[in-house]
Parts: sequence; structure tokens; C-alpha cells
Amino acid sequence: MKNHTYTQSLAALSLMLAFAAPRAEAATYSVNDNGDDIDLVPGDGLCETPTFTCTLRAAIMECNANGEADVIELPAGNYGLSLGGSNEDFAISGDLDIRDDLVILGAGATTTRVSAQLLTPPDRVFHVLDGVVEFSNFTIMRGSASDGGGLSNEGGDTLLVDMMLMQNSAGSQGGALFNSGSNSRLRVRDSILFSNTSSGSGGAVANRSSGILRLTRSDVRGNSAALRGGGVVNFANGDARVLRGGMRDNTAGQAGGGIANIDAELDLDKTRISANTANLGGGVYHEQDSATASIVTLLTEVDNNQAIDGAGFYVRGGEVDLITAEAHDNVASGTGGGFFIDSNNNQMELLNVAAYSNEAQNGGGVALTGRANGRSLIDKSAIYSNRAFDSGGGVFTDHPSGYLSTVVLNTTVSGNTASTLGGGLYLEAQNGTTVQLSHVTVAENRSFAQGDGVFVGNTFASYEVNHVLFSDNGTNINPQLCAGGPLKSTGYNLLEDDNACTFLSLGTDLINVGAMILALGTPLPNAPHQNAHELASTSPAIDGGAFNCVYARDQRGQNRPMPSPGDCDIGAIEMP
Repeated sequence: MKNHTYTQSLAALSLMLAFAAPRAEAATYSVNDNGDDIDLVPGDGLCETPTFTCTLRAAIMECNANGEADVIELPAGNYGLSLGGSNEDFAISGDLDIRDDLVILGAGATTTRVSAQLLTPPDRVFHVLDGVVEFSNFTIMRGSASDGGGLSNEGGDTLLVDMMLMQNSAGSQGGALFNSGSNSRLRVRDSILFSNTSSGSGGAVANRSSGILRLTRSDVRGNSAALRGGGVVNFANGDARVLRGGMRDNTAGQAGGGIANIDAELDLDKTRISANTANLGGGVYHEQDSATASIVTLLTEVDNNQAIDGAGFYVRGGEVDLITAEAHDNVASGTGGGFFIDSNNNQMELLNVAAYSNEAQNGGGVALTGRANGRSLIDKSAIYSNRAFDSGGGVFTDHPSGYLSTVVLNTTVSGNTASTLGGGLYLEAQNGTTVQLSHVTVAENRSFAQGDGVFVGNTFASYEVNHVLFSDNGTNINPQLCAGGPLKSTGYNLLEDDNACTFLSLGTDLINVGAMILALGTPLPNAPHQNAHELASTSPAIDGGAFNCVYARDQRGQNRPMPSPGDCDIGAIEMP
């Protein structure tokens, strides 16, 4: 039978809290009862239930009333919340509400577990409303709420260290964690978020409404969301950074199997996003819809993800800087195996990226589309060994009328295949667009129909090439450097042959000469997977370009020309 204290109304207990004893000094409370009784007199300095034990709930109630930075020690064991009730914020019933500075120390994530499985009606485990709060060395599990099934942070500065969050669920956002509000900061370090679910977005984590989220050295795996962000969703002006983390085996019904970023700011730094699944953006989904959005990557690896479009990255609008990102072994049943880039008024930049061993129907490595006034840039990158079951083994462009420009610069496009058109590149754009290739090496690509190196889909746009090296595309029996519409030279290109190619040449171009390049497979010093073709010492591409080049750095970031002053080399690599 319940102790008589439980028969008091919530209103009466709240009144008792208001007239509690004067606040005590900061204290450390050691939990010795894994039950769920309340504290008898919150604020008297004693963690004491009606049966004279200290439960986790009683300790939190005491800390809330204390007004000091307290510590709760939670020994190994299973702590099940069972005192049902909702819609109150003083930890009297339902979830454990935290309103003041507090540290909760468990004995280890595998031995100390706090569960909300027994709560009726269902509720989350923790609710942080204020204070500087730290959770350390225990598991939060089997909570269920509309937002933040495991923990909701709405006003606190909250840190989770060496934690595990598993089997929590949300009806709307954030299966395990929910962070919302300009005064809310959520930091997660060295933790595991596993097997959490959301009927909306953010299978493991949802960050929104100017909340600050930092995920560091944490593993987000095996989570699912019905809509967006199988692992993590960051939206509505959220500010999120993932550092040295991992997201794998997560699924989203719509977009962002690993992580989704919508109208928010996201940094991915030294993070691996692997084996995730969604319709759009198997690994990463980024969208600017109704507010400012930005995404920046640094040394991020995205691999073995699956989607209809954008298996590795699906990026639509906003400020985009994909820097030293590596997309490989991703599979799209539609467009964009490695990268799907849909640009708007802002220039989307891919800098020092590597796209290799990806597959798609169109655009095995990179697919570039967009809207009016869109611009995109690929610089100092390597796109190689990708496959398209239709067109554009390495690069596929499909730009609408009014799209401004796509520039591919200081980049190697090599060893890609297409079943129909454009083994290396398939280029198509409408009126008003300029597609420019400059200091690009297009080598050893193959199409099983037309355009081993390049296929130009129409004559509406301007397709310009300068300092581009075309070598060894197709087979010895039937090489076909380019096909389709015309490529317009703006100077200093090298064509090993011009078979079946509509090439509008200039006097500075070198045509039907041997390129004499070395085999693909020389890693770049600053990017291990940024492979490139170096030039043989007798190659006519060496010093075959303009005097004192327009672009001062090559694919490897080395000075161009070498020596200086002098003529620059043709292609992506400047030889010393």
C-alpha cells in the first residue's frame, strides 16, 4: 500500500515546497534506494523519503530546493521511475525535473541505469529547466515523450559525459535528446546514443529554436526517425557542431539518414557518417527552406550510405562549404551517389573533396543541379572510380534557365564510367548558364555509348574549357574524348585526340598529342584519398599553359607556375 504521503494532492505538495526550510549549503547526496519515493521536506538539507531512504527523485527534489551546486552519487543498479503524473515541473511525479545546478554521477553506463519504462502515463526520464547540469557514467533508457524521450533540455547548460542513451522514443522530436531555446546549451561527450526512435524527426537528437548542440567523440548508431534526421536533426535556427563523432546505421523515412540540417547552422568536423539510409541524403541532408542555413565540413568522411538522391550528401540551398569532405562507396538509386548539390543564390563550394567508388543512376560522383541565380564551385578535388548506370559517371550537371555558373577548377576526373553518356562528365544547362572547366585533368574515363571523357547535352549554355588535359578516355579501339554539343576553348587545352568531338579550338590548344601522364594513385600529402595524375617529365602538358597562371595554386595547393615566373602546366597538377 502506498505511504500516506502519496495521497496528498500535487497542489498541497507544491505549497510545501514554497514554504520549505531555509536553503542549505551545497551538498552531496548518496542514493541508497532504487525506488521512486519523493522527498519528505525539500530544502531541509536531507534526502529523506517517508521510509527514511534516499531515492534519486528525493535527491533531485532536495537539490532543486537547495539553490546550490549539489552532487548526487548514483551507485550501480537499476533505477525505475514509477510515480506517475505529468504536467508539473518540480519532480513530484513523472519525469525528473531539474531546476538548479547539479551533477549526477553514476558508477558506469553499463551498470547504472535510470529507466522510465514503468511510468503511467508515459514520460521522459529527465527534464532540465535551468541550471548548469552534468550527467556522467550512467544509462538513460526507455523514456517516452512528445519531445526528448530520454532528456529534454529547455533552459539549462547541460553536459553528458560517458553516458548511454538507449531505447527512448519521441512522438515528435528527439528520441533520446531534445534541446530547444536560446538559453539552452547541450553538450554530449564520449557517449553512445543507440536504438532510439522518433515518430517525427531526430531519431536520437533534435536541436532547434537557437539551441546550441555540441556532439564530441560520441557514437550515434542504430536510431530511426519517421521523417528527417535518423540520427540527428538540427533545425529552426539551431546551432550544431559534431566533432570527432560517428553516425552509423541510422534511418530516416524522408531525409538525412545520418543527420539533417534545415534552416540552421551545422559544422561537421572530423566525423564519420556511415551506412545510413533515407530517401534524400542517406548520410547528410542540408536544406535552406524559410530561414538562413549553413553547412561546413572539415575532414569528414561519408561512406556506404544509401538514398534515392544524394546518397552521401544532399545539399539544397543556403551557405555551403564542403571542405576536405570524403564521400565514397555510397549508392543512390536516382541522382548523386557521392554529392547532390542543388544551389540557389549563394555559391556552393566543394573544396578539397574526394568522391570515389560511388554509384548512381546519374552523377555517380557528383550531381550539380540548382535554381535561377545559382552558382557552384568544385576546387582542388578528386572525382574518380565512380559509376553511373545512365549518365555522368564522375560529374553530372542539369541546370535550369537563369542558373549562373558552375566552375570545376584544379580537379581530377578520372577512372569513372557511365552506361550511356559522359563517362567522366555529363554537362547540360539551359540559357544563361556558363559551365567552365579550368585546370582539370579528365583521364581514363569510359562511356559505353557516347562521350568517354565529356558529353555535352545541349547547345543552350556556354561550355568553356581552359588548361584542361584530356587523356586516355575510352578504349584504344574506339576512344571518344567528347560528344554531343560543342566545347568552347578559352585557351591552352591538351587533347590526346579529338575523335567524335565538337571542339572549338584556339591556336594555343595542343590537339592530337600524347598527354603522357602517370597512373592514378599518387595520394596528395594533405588528403590521403585525393588521388591525382602527375605528368611524365616529357609530357607536352608541362609548361604548355599560359604565362603566369590565373590560378596561383594547383589541386595539391602547390604554387603555380613552378618555377615562377614562367608558363603553367596544363591539367590539375603543376609539376616542379
